[in-house]
Amino acid sequence: MVDKHFRTLYAFAISASVTVLSIAIITIWADLYAPLKDWLKAMFTHHWIGKSVLSAALFLILGGVIGLLVSKVDENKIATALWWLVGCSIIATLAIWGFYLIETF
Repeated sequence: MVDKHFRTLYAFAISASVTVLSIAIITIWADLYAPLKDWLKAMFTHHWIGKSVLSAALFLILGGVIGLLVSKVDENKIATALWWLVGCSIIATLAIWGFYLIETF
C-alpha cells in the first residue's frame, strides 16, 4: 500500500511542476497573443477561468498517466520531485513577475 501512495505522490508532484510551468507560459502567451486570450474568454467566459480549467485538467490527466507508468518509487525520488516542484514554482513566479515588470515599464 505504501508503494501506491509513493507513486501517487511522485506522479502528482511531477504533474504539478509541469502544470505550474504551463500556467506561466499560457499567462505570458495570452498577454502577448490576443487571439489566445480571446479564445480562452470565448470558451470559458473569462481567460482566468479558462486557464484554471485547462490547468486542472492537465494536472489530473498528467498525474494519472504518470502514476500508471511509474513502477517503483522511493523517498529519494519523491524528494527530488518535490524539489523540482519548488524550482518550477520559483521559475514560474519570476517569469510572470519579470514579464509584467517589463510590460509595465
